[in-house]
Amino acid sequence: MPKPDSSFPVQISPSVLDFASADLSKSPEMEVKIKNITTSNLGIKIVDMPDGYMKVKLSDKVIKPSEEVELKVQLTREAEGIKLAKSITLELGDKNSSRFTIPVTSGNSSSKH
Repeated sequence: MPKPDSSFPVQISPSVLDFASADLSKSPEMEVKIKNITTSNLGIKIVDMPDGYMKVKLSDKVIKPSEEVELKVQLTREAEGIKLAKSITLELGDKNSSRFTIPVTSGNSSSKH
């Protein structure tokens, strides 16, 4: 696991969403926690995602200092049963408009339709 970049304004956990290793019978969605490690509020928004393959929702549009928001990701029917390697890009409202990408994979290639 790489060390978090201390100059980056947020911590992301987990850094990759692997639906192949998740128990989707318990919950059909996975979540990423995004924690603000700065001393000021950070806006956050989704700027790119694979439409049609997943539903993505942020729990809030602003992350307060030392607090976190959740990014909830659920695969759509179109993504079920296929090998998927996509990503979600988010942008922060900091002075650099920092962007980061969360890879989303699903390796369920065993059920062919």
